[in-house]
Amino acid sequence: MTSVDVASNICRALLSGADVPFENITRMGMTRQEKDAALASFRRDPNVSVLLLNRAAAEGLDLSFVSRIFVMEPLDNASLEQQVRQCVRVFRRRLR
Repeated sequence: MTSVDVASNICRALLSGADVPFENITRMGMTRQEKDAALASFRRDPNVSVLLLNRAAAEGLDLSFVSRIFVMEPLDNASLEQQVRQCVRVFRRRLR
């Protein structure tokens, strides 16, 4: 178990304990349909305000609609770093 796995487990436990609705796309072995369903729930359900995902799960996902990102892993992947920067730019445009 890596430190990222431990942090993810802690986040899940704290969110569950505080009754904060969240979606989780960090599990290994999730099908594409399961990932898409979790992302759709996060995007459409106003009660779901947190999306947990890891670097591997984030690959290929469109996150341009999110308003906050907390990165808990090193950004050693140029593609993921670019995606985070794009989300920040989109969010700043919404604030104007």
